[in-house]
Amino acid sequence: MQDVKRIFLQIETSRAYGRSMLRGIVEYSKKFGPWAFLHEEPFYHKNFNTVKQILAWKPDGIITRFPQKDIEQLRDHGIPIIVARHIEKDISGVPNVKGDNDGMGKMAGEYLLGLGFHEFGFCGLENMFWSENRCKAFEKVINDAGHSLNIYRPTKKRKTQRDDQQSLVEWLKSLPNPIAIMACNDDRGKQLIEAAKIAGIRIPDGIAVIGVDDDEVVCDLCYPSLSSVKLNVSRAGYETAKLLDEMMTKKSLLPNEIIVRPIGIARRQSTDVYCVEDHEVVKSLVYIRQNARYMIQVSDVADYVCLSKRALQLRFKKALGYSLYERIKKEKVNKMAELLTESTMSVLDIALYLGFSSINHISRFFKQERGCSPLEYRKRYSVR
Repeated sequence: MQDVKRIFLQIETSRAYGRSMLRGIVEYSKKFGPWAFLHEEPFYHKNFNTVKQILAWKPDGIITRFPQKDIEQLRDHGIPIIVARHIEKDISGVPNVKGDNDGMGKMAGEYLLGLGFHEFGFCGLENMFWSENRCKAFEKVINDAGHSLNIYRPTKKRKTQRDDQQSLVEWLKSLPNPIAIMACNDDRGKQLIEAAKIAGIRIPDGIAVIGVDDDEVVCDLCYPSLSSVKLNVSRAGYETAKLLDEMMTKKSLLPNEIIVRPIGIARRQSTDVYCVEDHEVVKSLVYIRQNARYMIQVSDVADYVCLSKRALQLRFKKALGYSLYERIKKEKVNKMAELLTESTMSVLDIALYLGFSSINHISRFFKQERGCSPLEYRKRYSVR
């Protein structure tokens, strides 16, 4: 009978991030197990798992989001541990699962710039290194495009959630309008939307908001619903399980790291707007987004808005700072990346679906934008 590895998991199920990570871990177990899992005690149990209780179960490996003081004691017993850190910075001596915070800030910045905004803000959380890192990367993208960034600095007297909300209301009222704001995560994005309602500012016309994590429950609890940066958490969970398996087998594997990366934008009502005065350019943007799966050309867009190619190209470049062809290409690549990570379609089927005649053509097209082939991208970011 095949030995069953016993894995202790300290990963929350209350949020999309934790559930996605667990989904990836289970997917690996299905392929290379069997594994038996012991999960942390549910909320209605009074006693949380202590080190003594964990050791009594005799786990072969541990994946934890909440290491705190227990990690040293558990390591002393020779149990392989991976930390999918939540708030803490890197935990030394063990592999860490960490977020590509720079990539998240960069992706949000590029997306909001693509909506035509010229005023930008960032709303983060105090004393959270990942929030600060996302802010710095977001600010660089905005500064490089020739704009400045308004950063939320909470008042010192803020003590309660009500105080925080009032501080957000005052900050939003002080900002230029219209403005696009990146929130450090979806929870902060939801708080921004609620504060904007109290401030009497319309979303997305006055303020466009994007969060991070794509937690569908949180995003849809907002009205208008919250746009968000999507992350490849399930793939990271799969890679975490794979690394733990190697650690349990080889015992002496050196610490490594696994990166949770942004893979796209979940566009919802909070950014469903183009901050562009030229109506023909706005019509062009909508047409390109709605027809990204087809092999549209600059001439097709020009015909749709009833302008000459040259006239539309000049107006598009003036309004957004980049070419119409670049926009078509980016929308096409974004659609392909979405299909690679969220569907089981083969690369050939995706190529045909998007109007390409061969895999070679679409691979060159994709690699220019994303730096790797479609197959490599799928291996990195999809758990399927």
